Amino acid sequence: MPNKLPEDAIRMGIAGGFVFLIALPCAGLGWALCRHYCRPLLTPWQRPHARWNGTELLALFGLFLLLPSLVQSLIISTMGEDGAVSPETLPIWASALSATLVCAVGWGQWYRRHRTPQFLRRLPGQLLLGFATWPTSHVVVFAIYTLCLLILAALGEEPNPHPFSQLMQSEAGPGTLLLLGLLACVLAPLVEEFLFRGVLFDWSVQRQRHSWVILTFAILLTLASGQIYAVLFLGILCVAYGGWEKTTRRIGCRTPSRITNTVYATSALFAAVHSGVWPSPIPLFALGLFLGTLRARTGGIAAGVALHGLFNAVSYVYLLRGSA
Repeated sequence: MPNKLPEDAIRMGIAGGFVFLIALPCAGLGWALCRHYCRPLLTPWQRPHARWNGTELLALFGLFLLLPSLVQSLIISTMGEDGAVSPETLPIWASALSATLVCAVGWGQWYRRHRTPQFLRRLPGQLLLGFATWPTSHVVVFAIYTLCLLILAALGEEPNPHPFSQLMQSEAGPGTLLLLGLLACVLAPLVEEFLFRGVLFDWSVQRQRHSWVILTFAILLTLASGQIYAVLFLGILCVAYGGWEKTTRRIGCRTPSRITNTVYATSALFAAVHSGVWPSPIPLFALGLFLGTLRARTGGIAAGVALHGLFNAVSYVYLLRGSA
């Protein structure tokens, strides 16, 4: 495995350059619109208003975690195991349909309650900031992932393969690859940023104890995954969080402690959701810190959606070139 890391780094760099060239015109358009509207890219540190209660939070996360399995079972019961959808592509169709439904429900509720005429004017600047933050964050996350692979190789362990990467390395058709790209680069960033940096962020920042609730739920998810390394990693994050919380209270940070605690806790849960593909939770925790900071400094999730989508797009192109 270590012998392949330089080659993989070159392939990842080529994929990143390809995505950069595609996204650059969109960033230029965002820059022009941002200058036209004269909107600031960053907002002061401030606690967001409570927009979601605990019941709505549980309902949305229940849809996010359980709906793919329910949709997959529904497709099998409707079409049969030998239907139009093959067993290999069935998880992709189930995930895409589930993500579309969660997007429709969640974003519909958000727009009905909290639409604001300033949203569209702030959107270009947030997308531009997500594009500007993406190269640095991607290098950091990829470096952490590479270090994790080296440590695993030294321990004689193998990383868990992602189901979608296994599918792309097989003989998947163009339609399946296109659907997978839509899911990875558009639907997944929209759903995950809306849930983690939108609904959950707004709820967590209202009470100091909410961050501990999120961390407890993250531990339960890792226990359910059966990955002992992921459980140990989340345990370390909880211990570190306790130390961080006491330190910020003692020295009095300029950044509001509830916001920094929320960024930390939502990043830990974001990593725990991906604990089935070890060692992905470790670099994804770092990615969550970038995404959470963007959420706190911009007051919205559009920058995080752009960064998340570009991050996934590089991995998608990387695997697409490898499967070809």
